[in-house]
Amino acid sequence: MKILIVDDSKEIRDRVLRLISTNTKFTKVLQAENLVQTKDMISTETPEVLLLDIQLPDGTAFDIIDSIDRSTYTPIILILTNHNLPSYRKEASEKGVSFFFDKSTEFLDLRYALENLKN
Repeated sequence: MKILIVDDSKEIRDRVLRLISTNTKFTKVLQAENLVQTKDMISTETPEVLLLDIQLPDGTAFDIIDSIDRSTYTPIILILTNHNLPSYRKEASEKGVSFFFDKSTEFLDLRYALENLKN
């Protein structure tokens, strides 16, 4: 499976990379730091898993999700954010996000979720 890690913080992307470094499920790990890069990666690479930060310099995770044509592409979507607001969790749920994690308190839960994804 291909995974696309989307976060404007290189530190967070590197931390996620370390977190999944032993996960053999992922055959290719892609990275993006903004909306434009993310949309380009999705169109060229079609990753099966999207790990999205909500706030990006040029948009939000919800902009990315809304741009996906679900009739032809249905990735597993996870959100990892510092913006753990009930309204964001609700919107994520309504938009079909599989998992929603708070960076400061649930980072290690992300590992478990990624290890248990179904291909």
